[in-house]
Amino acid sequence: MLQKHISQYSDEELQAWIQQLVDDKTPENMTIEYKSEEAFGEKFKLEIAKDISSFANTKGGVIIYGIPEESVHKETEKLAIPSSDYGTEPIPNFVSRLENILIDTISPHLPDIWIREVPILEKPNLRVYVVWHPESWLKPHMVEGYQELRYYRRGLRRTVRMTEIEVMLEVEKGEYKAIENLAHGQKCMVVLMVALAEGEFPLIVDQPEDALHAPGIEEGIVSTLRSRRGIRQCLFATRNANIIVSADAEQIFALRADAHKGELVSCGCLDNYDQKSLVIYHVEGGEEAFERRKTKYSLSPN
Repeated sequence: MLQKHISQYSDEELQAWIQQLVDDKTPENMTIEYKSEEAFGEKFKLEIAKDISSFANTKGGVIIYGIPEESVHKETEKLAIPSSDYGTEPIPNFVSRLENILIDTISPHLPDIWIREVPILEKPNLRVYVVWHPESWLKPHMVEGYQELRYYRRGLRRTVRMTEIEVMLEVEKGEYKAIENLAHGQKCMVVLMVALAEGEFPLIVDQPEDALHAPGIEEGIVSTLRSRRGIRQCLFATRNANIIVSADAEQIFALRADAHKGELVSCGCLDNYDQKSLVIYHVEGGEEAFERRKTKYSLSPN
């Protein structure tokens, strides 16, 4: 693993470090992975997102594109070591293409991704591409592109999908707690995020705002619902404006009930004036209450 931030290394220092990895036949481990240039293609987008997010979700690490793997057996273990015949011709638009893949597939966005094109010692026409990310202060990061909403971590020598019990939340001082050790509201958020991420079958959720705080709804539920639009049907019984408005609900059903029965008042989207008025009444407390809050929020801090 690099001992300092990658921006502090010169090309010559990175060249020497990579050559040392090759000479020492350093196997892939928790912080290092090797990839041939063929692994950077359209069909590998999801694998790229899995690998890089797994480093950000664990202790940080580096992927080096342009170094093929060779397999060796050590006792009962199969190891992937770097080939001595490495390097690739320059890959057009490598940096911008990789950045676009990561933006499209990882949420929240990686805060400190660095990509370096490094010429190879004694092979000036060949390159390797070093992709580095430290342990993320925004973790856990979710792979959400291409109908795949999952979390990954780095195992001893490979990327591992996190199970429901392994999904963790960032807490104070950058420490992590297992789900069974979280507060009630945090547990509810984890379980709901996993439920939203798993599968394509319809999901029914009853008043999640009773157990979650508002920022969690906006940052977690709303962003996931928007990313899953057209893939999965989700039905929420809610009075929360973020779920209805920010998530851009396609159909809103207004209901009422007495001691004996419930009934449908109306259905539609916010483009319908009458439906919008009903949402303002039931969710915001009416137009007067909505306008009063809007005025208060618009006040200058001075």
